[in-house]
Amino acid sequence: MKIRIAALVLLGIALLGTTLGAVIVGVGHNAPPPETEQALPTQPFTEEAAPTEGVPDPTLPGTGEDATPGHVKILAAGDNIILDRIRRDANIIAGGTGDPSQFAKTGFAYSPMYESLRTLLNASDLAVLNQDSLVWDDTDSGGMRSLLGDQLVGLGFNVINIANNSMLSEGEQALSDSVSYWNRKGVALLGGNIFPDNKDSIVVVEKNGVRIAFLSYTYGVDGELSEDSVLSMPLIDKEKMTRDVIAAKENADLVVAYLHWGEVNQTDRGPVQSETAQHLVDLGVDVIIGSHPNVIQEMKWKTRPDGGRTLICYSLGNLLSAMEYNKNLLGGVVTFDVDKDAEGRCTLSDVRFIPVFTHYDRHFEQISVRLLDTYDQSQLDTHGSSVLKGAGSYDYFIQLIRQYIPTEFLDQFYSNYVFKPAS
Repeated sequence: MKIRIAALVLLGIALLGTTLGAVIVGVGHNAPPPETEQALPTQPFTEEAAPTEGVPDPTLPGTGEDATPGHVKILAAGDNIILDRIRRDANIIAGGTGDPSQFAKTGFAYSPMYESLRTLLNASDLAVLNQDSLVWDDTDSGGMRSLLGDQLVGLGFNVINIANNSMLSEGEQALSDSVSYWNRKGVALLGGNIFPDNKDSIVVVEKNGVRIAFLSYTYGVDGELSEDSVLSMPLIDKEKMTRDVIAAKENADLVVAYLHWGEVNQTDRGPVQSETAQHLVDLGVDVIIGSHPNVIQEMKWKTRPDGGRTLICYSLGNLLSAMEYNKNLLGGVVTFDVDKDAEGRCTLSDVRFIPVFTHYDRHFEQISVRLLDTYDQSQLDTHGSSVLKGAGSYDYFIQLIRQYIPTEFLDQFYSNYVFKPAS
């Protein structure tokens, strides 16, 4: 059962024929520390891994004959920041040397980096990713840069958010090309469009009879649009968010808001985050997912004026980034079920925060997302971070999880974890 896409704008309706369906309803970080160049590896990563074709698996639950009417499982991931060192390693995995001269010839194999997430993705109907670096059919790598998007879609990510401060970092044309690329891939794209008559729009995805509105906003962008641009910047603005939420609630059963906000490397949420979240809670938003701080922040329920509850994840941290600082290596994936009853009311259940960790060796190779509960101290001791230097503590990351994520959202591994006695 395919998800359907259509676009309803202020002055009319336009259908977008794509594999994934969304109804677009018209309504009115600080950058991380710069990367340093690393020495070329002495030998390539030897695990076999060919790039995927970028075509969603037709057997994914919810897309085949076993779809359950009125039921949707959603997965939401944090910042996917593909910096040069990750592209280099993806080229090595694909059989190259990691030198840019090999990019066009050999391409990139990103899928192995996300292999630990495959079971979670296969179990999800909608998988949302905040793509915090541009993906498009560029020319400087022979068009191979788009392999990242191809493989992310092939893994099962079908809702892509690009509303973040990096969306203009490579210029307006690059953003426009990236928007065009994602639209061709048939995903539900949040935070950017190239249609001049529906700059202000809401994406509503219909899946298994449940209509889910996705709103997406960023605190700002690194750059400016030209005066005649057909692109729009989805900035956090209370008046606009109010209009959007009202329209979304009229056209959907559930409202999810993605917010790119907060201060980089700050694990405690800031006052602007709290104020903005409360505004959305008062408006009746069902789920708030945060990104940009590059570290995890608090996750909680908050009671709404209508008596319902809003699920808030102030920051999921990084999914994949290859940064060097302790807290930047830790992130989370949130999964939850949405069930719609006969009266059209939706409830959330089985809400889970699944901690993930970015691993790499001393050459910034073998980069991958690991599930934290399958990671351990012995693996951490081999980590290539110049900050950890083999002296990082696995208990430290468990403590961070326990500090900011209530045990009701965690598997028993974390709630029952026994910390090692201080030496």
